[in-house]
Amino acid sequence: MKLKLWSIFIISLLVQSGCSSNNEHIIHGRSLGVFHSQPLFSVFVEDNIGGGSLQNISYGNNDFDVRDYEVEAYNIEITENTKFILDETGEELAFDLNDLSLFYSDARLRSTMEWLSSAPISVKIEGDFTQTVSKNRRDYITYSRELLPIYQASEVRLYPLSVDEFIYSNLSRYGHQSIVVVFDDYTNTGEEMWEDHDRLWTEINEVTGWEQSINLYILELSYFQMFNVPESFTDYPVYYIFDENGIILDTDNWEDVLLLYQNDEEE
Repeated sequence: MKLKLWSIFIISLLVQSGCSSNNEHIIHGRSLGVFHSQPLFSVFVEDNIGGGSLQNISYGNNDFDVRDYEVEAYNIEITENTKFILDETGEELAFDLNDLSLFYSDARLRSTMEWLSSAPISVKIEGDFTQTVSKNRRDYITYSRELLPIYQASEVRLYPLSVDEFIYSNLSRYGHQSIVVVFDDYTNTGEEMWEDHDRLWTEINEVTGWEQSINLYILELSYFQMFNVPESFTDYPVYYIFDENGIILDTDNWEDVLLLYQNDEEE
């Protein structure tokens, strides 16, 4: 009889260690952004490659063995009752569940909802929760977020961003180098910024003979400042060039960018 009672007690402990049923659980991790334009976003906790750090692994990378890959991650459903709160101030951010595009009109929400944002967050969920390690994934977690456990969020807490999130979200992928142009949107209209984008795009491709794979992105100064990047410049636009490992050039002189690619072509 004692043996039977001890067995029941041990089984009870094991169940409790993996499953929380106190109607509240908090997941700490990094946002991977909105999942397929649904009121759903993904949270990465850790994996067996980089622990709690996201890696820059391209889709279909032959060096990545998906058979051994294990990851703890969840898809989080947003409801009309979900609260988005800035951890620093306690401010609650407004959003409209019927128009997810409004997430991008507030830089603070946009930093969490954009694909590969890697923003640090915590999610409070209600109801039962079971910690789950997912296996047999189709690819690395940033490209394979289907069939993850889904939980509803009662609260999403946003933490301050850093230069690390700025770098990760703009790293070169698929062999493409990335040029991020930070425009001063306090003094420039959206139309003016896109006109400059088209001009810069033409100039960089003329230098490379349209033979290099380059992505050119616009980033508004008001959004860029969210990342708390140490400011080395006072005049804008500013240009950041990324390869797969990080920033290889930052400058406020467009000629420096052209010279970099011109030298690459000559080599």
